[in-house]
Formats: sequence, C-alpha cells, structure tokens
Amino acid sequence: MPLLKFLGIPILSRARLISDCLLPEYPTLAYEEQLIVLSWIRNNLDRVQTELELETSSQNFDQFKQQIKSASLVRCTDGRLRSIESIYSPEIEIVPQIMGNKAAIPDMNFYSDQPDEWLNFFVELGIKKILTVADLLTSIDNLIQKANRFGVDFVSQSLLNIFDYILDNWEDVKSKKLLQSLQEKYWLPAERNPEVLSQYAAALTPELKLYRPQDLCLIEEAHLVASQKPIFAGKSELLKEKIWHQLGFLPVEANLVLDHFETIIGNWENDKK
Repeated sequence: MPLLKFLGIPILSRARLISDCLLPEYPTLAYEEQLIVLSWIRNNLDRVQTELELETSSQNFDQFKQQIKSASLVRCTDGRLRSIESIYSPEIEIVPQIMGNKAAIPDMNFYSDQPDEWLNFFVELGIKKILTVADLLTSIDNLIQKANRFGVDFVSQSLLNIFDYILDNWEDVKSKKLLQSLQEKYWLPAERNPEVLSQYAAALTPELKLYRPQDLCLIEEAHLVASQKPIFAGKSELLKEKIWHQLGFLPVEANLVLDHFETIIGNWENDKK
C-alpha cells in the first residue's frame, strides 16, 4: 500500500469503483444487472461515507452523493431510467392524478424485493415528495390545451385537483413565479351545475371555457354578485383571505353588488309582467 501510494496509483475504493466503473457502464447493463448494481450501491453507501471521511473529508461524500442523485439509475414506470432527484416518491398518490403519464415514478414492481429499503434509499438521495412549481405549471398548461381540444368538462376535475393540491401544500409550493402565473392564466372552471346555480338569484350560466381567478367569485360571495360573475367550481371554504388574494381572486366590489341587486329587481319586475 505505501508503495502504491508513493507511485501515485489510486486505491480502488468503493467510491472510485462506483464513480469510475459502475456508473459509466450502468446504462449498457441488462435490467437484472442494473438491479444488482444499484442494490450494491445502496447497501454500500454507508461504507463509502466512512471511507471518504477517513480519506479526506465529509464534503467529498456530499459530492459523491450528488453524483449518485444526478445519475440516471432508477427504472421508472414508463421503462426509462431517470435520476433520483428528478423523480417522485411512489407514496405520493396525487402525483399521477395531476401529472398523468408524465409523472416520473419508480417502478416498484421492479424494486419489489425489500421495497422499504428501496424507498429509504430513494428518500436519502432526495426523491421528490412535493410537486415542483415547474411541474405544476406544466400540468396546468397541458390541461388548458386539452380543454381547447376536448372541452372544459374533460379537464375540470383535474384542474380542481391541482387547485386543492396547491392549497393543501401552500407553504411548500408558493412562490412568486407560481402566484404570478396562476393569477394570469385562464385555468379555473366555473360552476355549471343547475342545482347549485338555482340557489343564487339571477346566477349567470357560465360559458364553456376556463377563467382567470379574477373573473370568478367564490361561492361564499355568490349571493352578492352571482349575476355579475361566474361562480368558482372548486371548494373555497378553506381559502384564507390572504391566500385567495395571492391566487388572484378579487374582493367583492360595491358596484358589482349594486348591479347584482338591480339585476334581481329587474328580473322580478319582468316576471310580474
């Protein structure tokens, strides 16, 4: 060993074996061989950390982990290899509901042996548990395009699922980019159920299109402006004032309330004739 060190010949440590040999060859291996290699990496990660800490510093292990995280090592449900840092945990059931076939999720049938150990390994290396802003906006844009092709009813529930997800994970997903985009996009469905609309005097029957938040009223406000604005089709009872303002919903304006009651009175007078 001292002679090898003196001659500058590097020791084939676990980290060097993984970085210089296994990772470059990984894409060329058969499925079963990839599973064996990744299992070995998973089972030796702690030993790699110990070796690197003894050799130099723990910072090197951080660099090594980043190399593992960013390498395309995990077989996903669509058969493609992706990096751990780019995929979503299979435990987050809402992800495929929102992203559809574009959701990158590990194929747990492929990793069916010791699934808990695999999940722990993926979590340790940074598998995503919260939808990113980019994926949320991409999903919304895809649904808007589908609405243009197949109609609003085809995508309404999916858009409402995204809306609910944003509310449920507000602290994790809110950002300037997300809020600005949500305020400007025509992405929300209006209430079209006749039974619901009949509960509010002179309520508008909305057009078959998607709306910006500012173009809709919340159902709690419908008795004040239902003839002037379509009613948002989603649940809004959990919307705090600060949140609905950030999403782009506008406060009820006095002139709209006056116009609404004038419409009600006008309808009532016409019915009397």
